[in-house]
Amino acid sequence: MSIDVFRRGFSSLLFIVLISSCTSFGVKMHTSPSEDFSYNIVACSGNGYSEFPTEYIDLGKSYVVDGKEYSVKDFFKKTNTTSFLVLRDGVLVYEKYFLGTDRETLFLSNSMVKSVTSTLVGLAVEDNLIDSIEDPIIKYLPELKDSGYGSVTIKNLLQMTSGVKYNEGGGLPRANLFELLSYAKRRASLNFLQEMRVDYMPGTSFRYASVDTLVLGHLIGRVTGISCSQYLSERIWTKIGAEADAYWSTDAVGQELAFGFFYARARDYLRFGQLAANMGRVGDSQIVSTQWLSQATLPRQGDGPENLLPGNADDKDKEDWGYQYQWWSNPDSQDKSFYAIGVFGQYMYINPETRTVVLRTSFDLDASSQTNYTQLVQFMEYVADYVNEKGR
Repeated sequence: MSIDVFRRGFSSLLFIVLISSCTSFGVKMHTSPSEDFSYNIVACSGNGYSEFPTEYIDLGKSYVVDGKEYSVKDFFKKTNTTSFLVLRDGVLVYEKYFLGTDRETLFLSNSMVKSVTSTLVGLAVEDNLIDSIEDPIIKYLPELKDSGYGSVTIKNLLQMTSGVKYNEGGGLPRANLFELLSYAKRRASLNFLQEMRVDYMPGTSFRYASVDTLVLGHLIGRVTGISCSQYLSERIWTKIGAEADAYWSTDAVGQELAFGFFYARARDYLRFGQLAANMGRVGDSQIVSTQWLSQATLPRQGDGPENLLPGNADDKDKEDWGYQYQWWSNPDSQDKSFYAIGVFGQYMYINPETRTVVLRTSFDLDASSQTNYTQLVQFMEYVADYVNEKGR
């Protein structure tokens, strides 16, 4: 399954690229809640937060990948990195902010938050609010029975195999991300979903579609009776010791845009990554079930269409990452690591075996180029290996 589909999907959002071409505007866009949308607050506990122990290390002046030497400083500068943090076994070993950002800056997740939405679905299953992810979505959202989602299961949505007629980057009338955002500014996004139509049989092939994650957001709100933001606050944000409130943009009637537009401090993203790296545990408490995270983060043979698996891209000339329940897996990794990924260079690497989390935020407009993309992934995995060697 090709990650290029994901990256290419945002090509129609040219207004973002044009505005972001100015550094100051680019930083502001990726560090301030969008003025185009209202937002809900994801409240932290307000009773103090869990501070990371720190043992900072120097990544050095250069790093080597495939026998070639690259400058660490140049990497951060050329890719418009806004923050870069590394956590190893609960200890913060690296933390740098760039382009005027700092520890208190709120960074835009883009699609990294899809992994958060997926985790909320897992919690709703644990809370017995969802009977099974094999259930048809119309069991919980009957308003979608006459839409393209009429035969789609929750699992299909998690794996983005719904088969609805949708093109992330445009090309189909009223069925692409740009049109969805324009619609959500003025109206209830559920109405947009009701207009979706079938393109192919659900569960037969992966196709990246933010509308599927939006449906999951509506599902969470329906079964919990509260907003995604409140559920996230109560079940995760306050439990992981988040140090600040986060903000989640909504449609015109207050439904979170569950596929993106989430703003949080870098350290709090890292705390969520640590939760995943620890397979759902915070201290002695199991916040999310290990079974759910094991199932959600890495695709398995026979658990969905072949193009979900690493190395099974539809186009063999493209990067063939794996995809499971809104998490990505690198086919070149030799371990059980996985990623939360957002457009324009938001990446969070998570390795449960070494309990390592590497977070990078940016407004890297060239993140989709083969050179930048490959160098970014190689650098993040190099850093993960480097800090683990240092820690031995």
